Amino acid sequence: MSKSIRFIHISDTHIGPTKDFKLYNVAPYPCAEKIVDYLNNLKEKPDFIIHSGDVAATIPDDPSFKNAQEIFSKLKYPVYYVTGNHDRSSFIKKYLNQGDRIDLVTDVSKKTYYFDLKGYRFIVLDGRGPDTIDPHGSLSEDQFKALEQEITNGTLPLVIFIHYPPIELDSLWLNKNMLLLEGDRLHSLLKKVGDRLLCVFFGHIHRGMQIVKDGVFYSSIGSTFMQFAWYPSQEEPVMESTGLSYFNYVTIEDTQMTVKEYSIPNGNNYFLKTRRELAS
Repeated sequence: MSKSIRFIHISDTHIGPTKDFKLYNVAPYPCAEKIVDYLNNLKEKPDFIIHSGDVAATIPDDPSFKNAQEIFSKLKYPVYYVTGNHDRSSFIKKYLNQGDRIDLVTDVSKKTYYFDLKGYRFIVLDGRGPDTIDPHGSLSEDQFKALEQEITNGTLPLVIFIHYPPIELDSLWLNKNMLLLEGDRLHSLLKKVGDRLLCVFFGHIHRGMQIVKDGVFYSSIGSTFMQFAWYPSQEEPVMESTGLSYFNYVTIEDTQMTVKEYSIPNGNNYFLKTRRELAS
């Protein structure tokens, strides 16, 4: 019988090349520092932390990942990383310590792996595609083959992590710009897993949301520094500084999974502005 397991989901820290680097008028570095300090002092300790991508800010470079290394090396729990569209898998492998894991594909440029814990299997997919499709994601054929094999032969309860949302999100702008290009194909595969698939966790959209489609549960989390506002008819992103950093505390048990969103103050002021307004 599987035992209960608890983990923390964070995403989209967007750490830059300097500690005072700002993105959308907010400095990500001190926000990440605050969330790490808070998580280290939780009374209810998680089994691990998953970062679902965009560790770095814009173009991944050594200074950005050195800053990320400085922050995340302080975490007192095993940490696993998903490659985001602002990341490169090679930089994550070079700079960031991770928990024990087993590669799922032979392509060393991809960060696709699994780890087993307390009778559960966790799979991390790498949707970082060529720059020409960014900010969309794309899954390689060998990743689909690995998933098909897991679906055919696997027996453990399954959780999947990916940076990009595979399904539409009730937003014109997000659906046009931010989805996994092979999302329909991935969702069709996931439907076949049935009750063994507990959830697909993702980032990229900078806001927490939950979707159930064809019995598949999808869950995201807000960024640690900046949210997106995206009502259904919006055709461009609106940046929202809530003054809060977000994380999800996830508990999985034999008959239930609970996803709780938490937030902590990060010292920034509230605003709701478009990119054009922020640039002016």
